[in-house]
Amino acid sequence: MNKNLVLIILLFNSILATGQVDSTQSISSWMMSGDFFSKKTINIDTAIESFQVYNPVYRLYFSHASLGNYGSPVISNTFAERQPSGDLFFLNYYYPYLYTWDKTLYVNTKRHFTKLLFIDGGSSADKEESLEVFHTQNINPDLNFGLRYNTVSSLGQYRFQRMKRNSFSFFSSYDGDFYKYNLSVNTNNFIINHNGGIANDTLLLPKYYQSPENLLTIYSGKGSPPREQADVMDSVKNINLILVNNFNLSSFLTRKDTLSADSLPGKTNIGLMLITNFESTRKSFIDLAPQTGLLAGFYDSIYFNSNKTFDSLSYRKLDNNLRFYITDKFKNTAYAGMAVEFIKYAFTSRDDSYKIPYDLDGKSETPFYYKNHESNLKFNSGAFINLKNIQLNLYGFLYLAGYKEGNYLIDSDIDLPVGKNSNAMLSAGFNYSSERPAYLYQHYYSNYFNWSNNFKPGKKLRLSLKYSHSPKKFESELNYSLLYNHVFFDTTGLPEQQNKNISVFELRFFKNFYFWKFSSLNKFALQFVNDETLLGLPNLCFSNSTFFKHHFHFNLTNGGFTALLGFDLFYETKYYGYAYMPPISSFVRQVEKKTGGYPYVDIFLNIKLKRVLFFLKFDHVNSGLLDRNYFSILHYPRYERVFKAGISWNFYD
Repeated sequence: MNKNLVLIILLFNSILATGQVDSTQSISSWMMSGDFFSKKTINIDTAIESFQVYNPVYRLYFSHASLGNYGSPVISNTFAERQPSGDLFFLNYYYPYLYTWDKTLYVNTKRHFTKLLFIDGGSSADKEESLEVFHTQNINPDLNFGLRYNTVSSLGQYRFQRMKRNSFSFFSSYDGDFYKYNLSVNTNNFIINHNGGIANDTLLLPKYYQSPENLLTIYSGKGSPPREQADVMDSVKNINLILVNNFNLSSFLTRKDTLSADSLPGKTNIGLMLITNFESTRKSFIDLAPQTGLLAGFYDSIYFNSNKTFDSLSYRKLDNNLRFYITDKFKNTAYAGMAVEFIKYAFTSRDDSYKIPYDLDGKSETPFYYKNHESNLKFNSGAFINLKNIQLNLYGFLYLAGYKEGNYLIDSDIDLPVGKNSNAMLSAGFNYSSERPAYLYQHYYSNYFNWSNNFKPGKKLRLSLKYSHSPKKFESELNYSLLYNHVFFDTTGLPEQQNKNISVFELRFFKNFYFWKFSSLNKFALQFVNDETLLGLPNLCFSNSTFFKHHFHFNLTNGGFTALLGFDLFYETKYYGYAYMPPISSFVRQVEKKTGGYPYVDIFLNIKLKRVLFFLKFDHVNSGLLDRNYFSILHYPRYERVFKAGISWNFYD
């Protein structure tokens, strides 16, 4: 990483040599919405106000629980922010870090645009470094392509906690009259070392306390930081690709009236979309000391190899969706489509001899390779209707054949402007689904965990009501969710289905306050669940960012810079949170101990000088001032106080 830093410095020097470029160049940027029709305008982030929040987890979730180290698995503390289960439950816990099509930023720019970001923190024993490069340029006014790359190395403050991540994205878009496309190709590679948490929470008591790198952990390994080698580790390799082809067929299917100013193509657009989605994920789990986890109670059985564990799970999915749509001159749109999915799962687990017989679904197998092929046929339809500034969105799907046959979803929301100036918006949403649990909840094979279930379809109802007022920087949201046949991982790490209703009530407030040069950005979430043994949620989550902002101007040079000094505060009430099960890379229920109830405070100084942004910050600055009860996952303490610094440069070619 030091070599990367040298390269950045040399590049910055070359940029300085060319002088500053015009900052008025036009750039537009957006993300694709889930329906692939509308664009969500997202500005390239060059703001000083939140520059210190570089961790994507804090940008996506305002309250979360994690194993402590940057890049480690994470789960949101608010129910509304949690990701849908999907086919791979373990991949949800890496979602904030993943480069995916739904987080791809598409750009149209008149000049080449590049953004560099470098983060450095910690000592040589717990170093955290991150380098991110973003570049985009237009070939012509309609055709753009770009690259994004991120590499992270985080040793962690506690033993055997190292994480390495490399993510790469290639994106491109074309906006023609007849043909348009959006392309996003992403790769994500993670290597996660596991320590199983500290051996006993009492090690954080004053009479036993030692520095984090000296605390005894459940899993161990060899060597010492920064070159230690853990006994237990995960690797996750993910490739995801989406190509959205959009053909406007209006000029072929309608007749243009040459004598009239209003032609049929001007009134109605008729088109076809071909959406191709491909994903490949491989998860590998290595444990060089299986008896350690057995004695610690992580699992109660070893099926193939009691000396070493080499488990892997691979997943591939190809999804082609052909969609027909009609859009009128008022932007009302209706569409319908058919999708075909092909999915393959493969499990492998090695033993010493490769000859130990194992009974799998009544068949004697020689360890160990098991695969399953799945295909699904899906009908989907939706509409966007504008009625005097009222926006109504409808969407639904039904699986007609395959493993997911009978799965369906109905989703609708309505946006209603409030007031004459439409500065306020009232939105309501309805979502109901009935879906068979994902294949991995039904079938799973590894050295420690094997299950074969026949769970019933799970049903979920969600009602939402949202009010926002842009000038007052205020937003409130009321959510109610009702779950039936909910599937979760119990305290032993096995999937369990409860045929009872679980209800979740959530009230969220976002409000910004401004006074002179002071700003305070606040987020609240109040949550209530009728059975916290099945679904753990804190009753209150709160985050606050308060800062003083001032622009310094120098008359002598007619230059200046902007500085921002402040603090970030994060807090959630105590609740029965989660434990972590390394062999399945998943969070599981626990009722052993409540986590939370501890405030985390960071202080920061941000500086903006023309196109350059700097930050200096102390994470968890209050570490040691209160009882060391800073757990968000059972037996996994968060970081102690650490100093970090970052620099970002945005420039045009």
